[in-house]
Amino acid sequence: MKTRNFFKTLLLLVLLVVAGGNSATAQTPHFPTENASWSVYSFSNYQSDTLEYYLAGDTILYDTSWSKLFHKNPQGDVVYCGAIKESDDIVEIKLPDEEKRLLYDFTLAVGDTFPYPPFHFGWDVYTAMVVEQIDTVQLANGEFRREIVSNMVTSGTFEEIQERWIEGIGSVHGLLFPLNPKLLDVESNEEFTLVCYSEDGELLYHNPRFASCMTATEIEDAGENDRGVQIYPNPARDHIVISTADNTQIRTIIIPKSNCTNFSNQIVHFETTFQ
Repeated sequence: MKTRNFFKTLLLLVLLVVAGGNSATAQTPHFPTENASWSVYSFSNYQSDTLEYYLAGDTILYDTSWSKLFHKNPQGDVVYCGAIKESDDIVEIKLPDEEKRLLYDFTLAVGDTFPYPPFHFGWDVYTAMVVEQIDTVQLANGEFRREIVSNMVTSGTFEEIQERWIEGIGSVHGLLFPLNPKLLDVESNEEFTLVCYSEDGELLYHNPRFASCMTATEIEDAGENDRGVQIYPNPARDHIVISTADNTQIRTIIIPKSNCTNFSNQIVHFETTFQ
């Protein structure tokens, strides 16, 4: 009898250990606070760019510790973007000279909404993302994560956007995309795309469309248009040369001006009109 009770007790202990191990494996992955990087590719206004966002160091804000967020381009230029803090799967960000804002809520379920800064198309104003589906995505290390999938927002013609958030990583459109979402122009292949995500030196996510995490910044080749415009060097860093086959005069050059969360057009040259 004592032997049978001993084995019952041993079996119970084994089951408890296994259950405890499974419970630990199933825990929600928290958003990183250090040693994490996101590579984000963008193509907008006919110019491509790749930025690496990364966490390095911490700072005290609102009487608590926040992780410092930076980004750098392929040339190594570094910009301080702000600070990030995660608590109970809620991620907040504090941009320079702004109050803290909600960045992610990984507790969302189907039917829940997530407020977005208003963005417009025609008569419609979009102010929230609606969760349509909770999916699962497998990372490069074999781990499975929840993926929060939103409704598709479209202009009905050539512009649309759908959000997908990978738990503990962020949007497939880039870490800070929820701060400044926009309808993407499908006709011109406009995109903001998460290329890679690494944590503690381990590559956990790699978009198979891209051969490497830091794609070279390029300017779209204008050499084949009907005016014979050539732009070089490509890629470019500090300056570019623009020439035309028939010496056509150029009126305006518009180059996207970027910061941590936004791309906006900036006129950098104004001269004479096309002849």
